[in-house]
Amino acid sequence: MKNADWLARYRAGGRLPSPRGVYLEALRLLEQEEVDNRELARVLQSDPATNAKLLQLANASARARSRPVVSVSDAIFILGQVQIKRLVLALALIQSSAARVDGFPYRLFWSQSLLTALAVQAVAERLGRVNADEIFVVALLAHIGRLALASLFPESYTALLASCAEKSEQECRQQERNLFEIDQDELSALLLEDWGLPGIFVEVVLHQSYPEGLLGTPQATRSIFLIHLLRLGQAMAGVCLQNNPQWQDDARKLRQEMNYLGLSREAIDEELRRLLAAWPRWRELLQEAETVRSAVTGWEENGATVEPAPPSALQVACIGEGLGDQIGACAALFAKLGIVPQMLARNVDPLQLNSSDWDLLILARDPAQPAVDEGILNGLDPILGPYLLLLGRDPLSAEEESRLFRFAVDAYEILPLSAERLQK
Repeated sequence: MKNADWLARYRAGGRLPSPRGVYLEALRLLEQEEVDNRELARVLQSDPATNAKLLQLANASARARSRPVVSVSDAIFILGQVQIKRLVLALALIQSSAARVDGFPYRLFWSQSLLTALAVQAVAERLGRVNADEIFVVALLAHIGRLALASLFPESYTALLASCAEKSEQECRQQERNLFEIDQDELSALLLEDWGLPGIFVEVVLHQSYPEGLLGTPQATRSIFLIHLLRLGQAMAGVCLQNNPQWQDDARKLRQEMNYLGLSREAIDEELRRLLAAWPRWRELLQEAETVRSAVTGWEENGATVEPAPPSALQVACIGEGLGDQIGACAALFAKLGIVPQMLARNVDPLQLNSSDWDLLILARDPAQPAVDEGILNGLDPILGPYLLLLGRDPLSAEEESRLFRFAVDAYEILPLSAERLQK
């Protein structure tokens, strides 16, 4: 990014948010080309508090999976080293605010960040168009640049925050650039890039206040969708907070983003109820947290005449033509849901899969092959690629399950599969 020299200028001061202690040792291990999972687990388990908090984050990030994460070794096996690295980073930053800046609302900052991450994850699972594990960490750290500016410029930035209370996002970002030569979105993106998060997430965080700036760029449709998903989560977090002077603005933003994403009021209400019910468990992670409402009502006011836009039709492909009833079952199932999937041959070019804007790929497992089809899976982009569902007749062995996670397969289902189960 063009502001990399800005980051280098201030890094030496030691005031930027950064990992310390056991987190730093774990991240150093994860930077090595070959990492011994046993050594990584030993480091992460060395501090009981870190161990407990990492498992809490891991279970949130893996909420849709069939079995809970019960040990650090399980977390590394189930989620993989890349996702563990991001969770360790997120946890390290939550705990890194020891040197406090007077006037910065730490409790509110992390409460909003965590509520946003939980909301975005839940809606991502509902929509099924993005990996909810990945977007959880991105949403949690999307405003880390705000914390960084407060740490670097404690007096001037806290004064700016007070003056921004009555101003728009655009006006506040411009004030930040005038004072510090960078704004909080740019610094957030710069830090995420520096910490090794994928480029598409860096781009989403960079443009979170100006999604229009992405129009005409590669992957613009996917990036803009992720920005609106992030903004929806931020609005959901805002309306959940008990003491929020911007509650009406957040409610208006929630209605706008709900309509953009094609979600119903009933769906949003359901996710808000779940968010409030889950919050008491998460207060322990933050050690200090804001109070949330007992119920969220009235957010839909002034929007009664606005109907949500119909969601765009899912782009679905079934791979494995020639495998008889397995792939035939795929087409029949989606027909019941009003979706006509495209049927692709087993030898489809992986480049075609990446270049097309698929939302969901169904791969029928060949019973004649003892393992998953590496030819197809190796060609898929694990970040930008679609949700990948593998169908088969038999349960997977532990070795095969491990391979699936490494190849970024999102789910494995045993046939026969009902339309009701597929909708879930």
